[in-house]
Amino acid sequence: MGSWDELCILCGASPEGGPHDLLHSGDIDEYARQLADEIDPYNDDLFDTIRNALKCSIPQKTLLSRAEWLPDGMAHPQYCSDVCVALGYFGKEEGTVPRDRDGIPDGRNVQVRRVIDSSSGDFERVLQETVVGNENVSADGGSAEEDEVLGEESFVASGRKLDLYSMCAVAHESPNIWLHERCYQYMQSWIDWQSLPRPTALSSSEEELSFAGELYEIANSRKQTRDRDTTLLPCIDYDGIEATLEQWQDHFAPARRGTKYLARALHEGLQGKDLIPALLKDFRAWMFMRPDVWPKPLEAIDTTATTVFTTFPINSISAIPLIDTLPNELLLLILRELPLPSLLALSSTCRSLRALITEPSFMDCVLKEAILRGSLKWILPVSSFKNEVQGCCTSLRLWLSVVSGSCQSDGDLIDSNVNALLVSPQFPRLTFVRACWESDSMMNRKRLWGLVKQFEAVWGSYRLHGWEVDRFYPSAEILDTLQIVE
Repeated sequence: MGSWDELCILCGASPEGGPHDLLHSGDIDEYARQLADEIDPYNDDLFDTIRNALKCSIPQKTLLSRAEWLPDGMAHPQYCSDVCVALGYFGKEEGTVPRDRDGIPDGRNVQVRRVIDSSSGDFERVLQETVVGNENVSADGGSAEEDEVLGEESFVASGRKLDLYSMCAVAHESPNIWLHERCYQYMQSWIDWQSLPRPTALSSSEEELSFAGELYEIANSRKQTRDRDTTLLPCIDYDGIEATLEQWQDHFAPARRGTKYLARALHEGLQGKDLIPALLKDFRAWMFMRPDVWPKPLEAIDTTATTVFTTFPINSISAIPLIDTLPNELLLLILRELPLPSLLALSSTCRSLRALITEPSFMDCVLKEAILRGSLKWILPVSSFKNEVQGCCTSLRLWLSVVSGSCQSDGDLIDSNVNALLVSPQFPRLTFVRACWESDSMMNRKRLWGLVKQFEAVWGSYRLHGWEVDRFYPSAEILDTLQIVE
């Protein structure tokens, strides 16, 4: 089999950041036929038009250079840093878990490493300043806002690099797991730890496992073990990103769903390389866009304009729905938890709810609550990422400046509080949220938030019920065999 890729247990991207081509050159005719048949099987010219567009995506490039049609921030090498976080046990013999006994070590003494130079699910080097207190990982990666042009990787793998092997490959039957460093930090920050129960298996005198230890045990105690090809957990819905792994994760095309954007582009008369952005959307390449680029207002956009929803006259004899009788304060607490599409769907159920929910000031209040404390909380930057906070503030200030007509200094940008900007009466929340919904970066951020929430549900079950399958022995018995990075 030679070499292969294995995928981050959270985001589903390879260590390098995922695909770099639309498809393999040998698959052009097959995909062109599929796409043409789905759009219009009776149009004989459509196959040639789509095939020519797919041919334009095959770049005349040197090895490892980026295709010119790839958007800034998408895929290798801009999706993520070179640094991953490996969790588990790394023995003195080739960085692998000791295998001279049945089962695997429990999560009590899990090691945490910052690792680089991936090799078929394993990693060849360790960054020495990996661990603080056996758990905390330095994860202040760069943000896309640092550079207007993302032609160069803005992340830096800091620290002394040690030639120490860390075996994590599921294909090698390793129980160790790895995540992109940013994914590791997102999981720590986005899980609602206060809502999770205390592990029921612990007595009052026992110390709880670390975050890394619990994640390691969750991954290794499920009845359905991690997939041997992808390393992903069957209990998590990764929304089809795993289809892009064909030994290597090189191509976007296997993740395709439908032809909505391609059909629209063809209807507009686009051809050749001008169809590639539509193909990227249908191939769901946004799942490999770095998730820390907040949208900026377009110069031509009128953010002072009020979005007008269709209104319907309310019949005075119509029955009032029960939810419409709730106090607005309580209704806000409920509506802020609804995903935006569900909120709009609820507004279409009856005329009185339509009038209430789509009333501009009420909608603005719902969105404000949803961003700060509800279903849109994924829009907020992670506070431990300094560059995320600064990048988000930069974006929010630009939206405010378009409305107010004033410009802020760089010092104001850095010192601004994200929440204060978002709750500003002048901030165009609805327009901003719509822009987030149209942003590949923010949609991938939303996807990652959803994946973390799936892990949160599994985490709660693990704490309540313990292991689904006991595969463990006490890790204290192997401590003297481990390779320790000081």
